Amino acid sequence: MPFSFIQTALAHLEKANYAGYFEAMDQVEMPKPLRSTYAQLKGVFLAGQPPWDYAQKLETLAREAGRLLAPDEGSTPVPVPPDIFPKNLSGRQKEAFCKALIAAYLSLEDLAQFTLFKLDIPLNTITGERNLKNAVFDLVQYAEAQGRLAQMLAEVYEDKGQNLQIQAFVEGLRD
Repeated sequence: MPFSFIQTALAHLEKANYAGYFEAMDQVEMPKPLRSTYAQLKGVFLAGQPPWDYAQKLETLAREAGRLLAPDEGSTPVPVPPDIFPKNLSGRQKEAFCKALIAAYLSLEDLAQFTLFKLDIPLNTITGERNLKNAVFDLVQYAEAQGRLAQMLAEVYEDKGQNLQIQAFVEGLRD
């Protein structure tokens, strides 16, 4: 079963055993939307230069693969109207939102697809960054400056509301 391999991979990840993680994940029939991200993350491991947030990205990938392999019909959030989200965020909320976006969108390509398909904006018109962390920061700044932050929050929640970091961020807004 793919879920036992995913659990094994996550157990290896807790011990910072990246080789064990990839050995287990290689046994999983990776869902098509995640294949390029998986290959990219594995390439980073093979190159021996994982970034600071590498383990978080691997965990998110494994959990997303598990979700896609066994979707729970009740787990997809209901579309949320933008007017229930704030139009502005505090500095700490922006930081938390950026971290949640990085956990939900595992690559620049994923983020670019989101901005084009959900916000009708090519990411390269907002930022020239080739670094996911900086591109996310630029996107949040852009959305707030254009008065589209509430819309972006609603679109992110609709698109990635199953992601635990997105869920936690949205719950934090309600407090």
